[in-house]
Amino acid sequence: MNQLVKIKKNIFSYTPLLASLLLLQGCITTPNESEMNALFRQQNQLVETQKAQLLPERTEQTDLYFVGFGADYSQNVFKKEVFYAQNLFDQRFNTQGRSTLLINNNATDQSLPLANYLNLKKTLKYVGETMDVEEDVLFLFLTGHGKKDEGLFVNYGPQQQAFLSPSLLNIALEKSNIKWKVIVVSACFSGIYTDVLADEHTLVMTASNSTQPSFGCSNMNDFTYFGEAYFKSQLQQHSSFVEAFYQAKDEISDKEKMYGLEPSKPQIAVADKILNKLTELTVNEG
Repeated sequence: MNQLVKIKKNIFSYTPLLASLLLLQGCITTPNESEMNALFRQQNQLVETQKAQLLPERTEQTDLYFVGFGADYSQNVFKKEVFYAQNLFDQRFNTQGRSTLLINNNATDQSLPLANYLNLKKTLKYVGETMDVEEDVLFLFLTGHGKKDEGLFVNYGPQQQAFLSPSLLNIALEKSNIKWKVIVVSACFSGIYTDVLADEHTLVMTASNSTQPSFGCSNMNDFTYFGEAYFKSQLQQHSSFVEAFYQAKDEISDKEKMYGLEPSKPQIAVADKILNKLTELTVNEG
């Protein structure tokens, strides 16, 4: 069975009361079978449109390409995070025309590709074909719900429910041929990605370790705890992705203590080669 079509139905089932409350808030509109089939038919064109809009690499400098992946339609916080991160990177890290998004959300499903494995694999391949894979850098940000030992939950209703495991993500990255990578996974139990993805050319940061949940997934929020601390707070101040992570980790720890939450213990894996490579990126200060 194709990896994309391994649908795991009702993995995280809403109670009837919770589902009713979310529907009243306008947070969940589950596409029916006919709507989903129509959406699936549009995907190739949506991905191709984004490919056509990508600017080529510039030979005189190291370019940064940004890919955002909002995995779960059930809460708008994930859509808001990837949009904010894209805007931040376009303005501060010079990714204008070199950034693209995949999102599972009712508000974007006609204009942006769905966040699923097939679209991600195609998008990474197209980015790899557009950039100089030996010179330029990919920043990949994935946000959503996670399940222990499984990975990121890809969810847009019963017809599109699956896990993006570390091994599947690694396959997609390998097929893209992109050498230099920064990968951020904001989800519960996301620490399982570090050992599989990190190498001397790849920096990996996660919102929690492999056994702890992370926090802030709510329709009342514009960010998860990790997204707010890392993107909104620290990357506005620090040009170093690594320094911003350590500062964000302290910020999250203080917030968790304030609310009496069990520490999420964000993780980082970084080697000297990727650390040195990142100093080549240009940053717009102020």
